[in-house]
Amino acid sequence: MATVIYPSPIFGPVHSRRLGVSLGINLLPADGKFCTFDCIYCECGFNADFRPHQKLPTREEVRHALEVRLLDMQQNGPKPDVLTFAGNGEPTAHPQFAGIMEDTLALRDKYFPEAKVSVLSNSTFIHKPEVFDALNKVDNNILKLDTIDAIYINKVDRPTGHYDVKQVIERMKAFKGMRKTERMKGNFFIKKLFKYILYILPGIVVYILLPYLEVIEGKTMLMITTRLCVAYIIGCILFAINAFLLIFRSRPMKGLIQIFQVILFFIGGIIIVSVLINKSPTTLFAGLGASAAILMLVFKDTILGFVAGVQLSANDMLRIGDWIQLSDGSANGIVLEITLNTVKIQNWDNTISTIPPYTLVNTTFKNWRGMQESGGRRVDKSIKLDMNTLKFCTDELITRIRQEIPLMKEVKYEDGMTNAQLYRIYIERYLSQHPLVNKNLYLIIAQREPTPYGVPIEIYFFLRDKVWKEYEQIQSDIFDHLLVMVGEFDLKLYQYS
Repeated sequence: MATVIYPSPIFGPVHSRRLGVSLGINLLPADGKFCTFDCIYCECGFNADFRPHQKLPTREEVRHALEVRLLDMQQNGPKPDVLTFAGNGEPTAHPQFAGIMEDTLALRDKYFPEAKVSVLSNSTFIHKPEVFDALNKVDNNILKLDTIDAIYINKVDRPTGHYDVKQVIERMKAFKGMRKTERMKGNFFIKKLFKYILYILPGIVVYILLPYLEVIEGKTMLMITTRLCVAYIIGCILFAINAFLLIFRSRPMKGLIQIFQVILFFIGGIIIVSVLINKSPTTLFAGLGASAAILMLVFKDTILGFVAGVQLSANDMLRIGDWIQLSDGSANGIVLEITLNTVKIQNWDNTISTIPPYTLVNTTFKNWRGMQESGGRRVDKSIKLDMNTLKFCTDELITRIRQEIPLMKEVKYEDGMTNAQLYRIYIERYLSQHPLVNKNLYLIIAQREPTPYGVPIEIYFFLRDKVWKEYEQIQSDIFDHLLVMVGEFDLKLYQYS
């Protein structure tokens, strides 16, 4: 894994699979790492190798740098989806974290009110009241907890000070685990809701006072004015309800909300027209029934999308953030948006695929959510041994393996044991002690039917790390090791010549 030391105090934006366009906020020095953990898999390297010499950026420096960058993004793009506290270690370790969070939320509301604020934290400072209160103002608190096993934490996460996993879990409960809340963005849509509610009040006052206004003469004029006033009030109510729905538009409910909006304005429009022409709404609905065939033809895709969207939602087949793969290969990536007519997917090559919802209902696709929510990601590979190198073990071979390979020091020898059998034992022991292999899931080492291309040894296990890049790197490192160890058992890999 390549070591990355991030600039400070602002870096990016970074195009994240999980968060979208993410503008990084690094509260730690730009020349090293400062963290209460020393994880063996950290992309910033080990603490001892990257001791910082620069000072922490001040609150004023962070605010100024962030405002300059947000102003530039507002003018030139791209638009950030999230402002993420991350970087060279633990962001909540900064003594001015609470104040910096207040500044960040204010700047977010000023320049990009629809953007989220996220914090990537190892939870070591959530016991501090000021940190806890600051985190409660955040949209996404992504609190790190690899495992509840203290031994594993000490081996892999390697806390640099006192760390009690039970106490951390109790503190995390206040955040409801890995908390990802969708906060009402800077009260922007709440303000719109109250604005339309306030617009209703003048309409009601005018409606009540109309009969008493001397400026309106004649029954016809009074009738017309009254109808216009009622239509105005109904319109304001519609927009107020719509503003309320928009509060939740950033949730994985966008398609459902669009359906409500269509129904809302359709029914509201019919009611307004019925008021203006002084006809019953039921009469207009009955008249629309005659033209239902034409409407279904015009809105065919919308209707199909609506039905498919209901199916996707009711059966929990798809959520925003899911990694899906279509059987025809037309899309393979993260779901960005689910609307009434489209599902937007960002592929791994950063291209965007737009697919109608009914396509997902009518065709097969693979959703990797189960893997992401499980305890590991599967590895299923084979190592092909040269059939001519398989042999029974000798006393000399057993003695040498016990002396040279620590994991095989206490291996039991049985008559008729082969070198391939010894190798399978070694593979199982090696994977069982590997810190990034999930021992609670299947671990199977099996010899398959010989082929013209050697004797396959199938290796089936699960890695704890499910992120694509890290997953590929870890499994590659594991198989590099296993391939090299073949020769220690007097075996050879099959290689076509």
